[in-house]
Amino acid sequence: MRAVATLTFNTFLEMVRDRTVAILFFGALILILLSFFLGSLSLDEQRRVLIHLGFGTIHLSCLVIVLSKGPFQLSREIERQTCLMVLARPISRTQFLFGHLLAVLLLIAANLLVQGLMLFALLGFSVDPERYLIILAGIFLEMSILTTFIFWAVQWVRPVIAFLSGLTLFLVGNWLDEMKFFAERTRDEDFRALANGIRWFLPNLFLLNFRNEDFLVNGHALVEFQISLTHFLFWIGFLSCCAALAFRRRNLV
Repeated sequence: MRAVATLTFNTFLEMVRDRTVAILFFGALILILLSFFLGSLSLDEQRRVLIHLGFGTIHLSCLVIVLSKGPFQLSREIERQTCLMVLARPISRTQFLFGHLLAVLLLIAANLLVQGLMLFALLGFSVDPERYLIILAGIFLEMSILTTFIFWAVQWVRPVIAFLSGLTLFLVGNWLDEMKFFAERTRDEDFRALANGIRWFLPNLFLLNFRNEDFLVNGHALVEFQISLTHFLFWIGFLSCCAALAFRRRNLV
């Protein structure tokens, strides 16, 4: 565990020093501030605009971190052969993989913490903290599933293909309810079978979408979050194990 923690921390610092992360981070903060001023232009709509644009900005910035760091961070170590120097020490391939995986998740958590605190302050500290944390937890769980999936995919395909695969999972996972809606109203049996099959093999990421004023004010769908939490934790654990098993068999030379 100590080796994993050290590797996670060092990889996290390396990613923080990256200019692209800094540009993305401060760009997201500017967009959150901009949503505050845009909301002030409309009467009685500042809170709603700030909630939707603020959480949308946080969600998008986390997605960019996942898609930019998930496929390329580990592959860069393998291409440069720097991973061999680390693996020459008393550290296993599984520890090496989880060190990089946790570093990406730590970067996402740090991004959520800073931007989330800023948005909470702009809302005047007036919203329910528990519901606010649930919204951030939903974003983190969604990004964790995408990250573990990308770490698994990059063991088999090139980083660019893993990037596209992660983006596809994000889009399809958030559109499963829409696919079900259209499948129930279509006469095409093939499309209906495809839509039903996809729902069995892909996580429904839309269940983690609590980024709206109704939930923040009234707490609707709180029970759904508690029920689906175990489901998504299973997906994270399953994809992490698959990625670790694939990396253990991968040829690094």
